[in-house]
Amino acid sequence: MTPNGGDDDTTTGQAPARALLDEHEAARLRRAGAPGQERVLVWLLLDNGLRVSEAVRLDAQDVQRAGEDFVVAMDRHGPRRALAVPEWLKGSLAALVDGRARGPLLRDRYGQRMSRQQANRIVTEVAIRADLDRPISAHTLRRTAALRPGAGR
Repeated sequence: MTPNGGDDDTTTGQAPARALLDEHEAARLRRAGAPGQERVLVWLLLDNGLRVSEAVRLDAQDVQRAGEDFVVAMDRHGPRRALAVPEWLKGSLAALVDGRARGPLLRDRYGQRMSRQQANRIVTEVAIRADLDRPISAHTLRRTAALRPGAGR
């Protein structure tokens, strides 16, 4: 934490290296997510750099299936982006959509749209199960996606 109470380096505007996940921590986090929406949420934030609000706004109709392949279409606010779904995530995504044509992709236990706060709580719980030695937030995952080498997809 910086003297001004923030967690970024005010001289460069960049997050300090410890605020990011290294590849080993990222892999542990991906494995710690339970199949289903926990894994999908971690993938959206960590591997695609979505804001938590963008992730929870996704609907079932944003997931497009072409044979065995899935694409998550992002076009709500800004230019259209397509997120290609990796093989290891297809089962979780298929279970989440489960034939639904409408409604929120990420849902709470009552079937309603997941809130940002619920998504943050899930990220925290997954990080604890991954045995990471520091607090991890949804924004930590976005920051890691944005600042790792090769970012800027």
